[in-house]
Amino acid sequence: MEEKIQILTKDDHIIYGTMNYKGKKAKNLIVFVHGLDGNQNEHQFYNAARFFPKAGFTTFRFNLYSGKEKGRILTDCTTKMHAEDLNTVIKFFYNKFQNIYLVGHSLGGLTILLSDLEKVKSVVLWDPSMKLMGLEDKLSYNKELDLYVLHWGTEYLISKQMFEERKNQDLRLVEKITRPTKIICAGDGVLKDDWGKVVDKIQVPYEFMVLKGAGHCFNEEGIEEVLFDETLKWFQK
Repeated sequence: MEEKIQILTKDDHIIYGTMNYKGKKAKNLIVFVHGLDGNQNEHQFYNAARFFPKAGFTTFRFNLYSGKEKGRILTDCTTKMHAEDLNTVIKFFYNKFQNIYLVGHSLGGLTILLSDLEKVKSVVLWDPSMKLMGLEDKLSYNKELDLYVLHWGTEYLISKQMFEERKNQDLRLVEKITRPTKIICAGDGVLKDDWGKVVDKIQVPYEFMVLKGAGHCFNEEGIEEVLFDETLKWFQK
């Protein structure tokens, strides 16, 4: 089953999302958070919405910005704003489900770490980014627009505030994690080494693994299946 859901934010924007479940809604909800320039229908989220309901979970994926009415615009967003919107999503579902689990990919990982995890059971981060690791040579400031341009083939515009927030973010943020967390880094990505240096600072139960043969978006043959299996095992503990 699939259900379209709209959630109103405190500042009168609309969060557009999609809920999936098998038969009737399961008591456990997994919320997926996309990364920079991402969306709820990227393959890892779209396919997860088919995989996890079969394992007894309801899923919800949403857009942090969209072209729909009252949807946010990326150039107006900050990482703190993303975290507040995630808090809004969690609050919306809190009394409707027994447990809420979070999965964040790339910048979605930082969004989760900046959010309020009090109402969350546990977390899985898929190749999470934090600072501007690996992006330093792909960003330039456009004075006329007063925005930063991310050169990724297709160019994306981000606000100065988001740039500064990420530039000044510290990996020691992991010390503030309050819920059991599993971090799955891509073996062929650039983030695994930095995360490997700080995971021992996590103060709650955690697992850290490097998925061999995986790129940042987990596009490689057979990789997505392993990613889902490892995530499911953590949530079933």
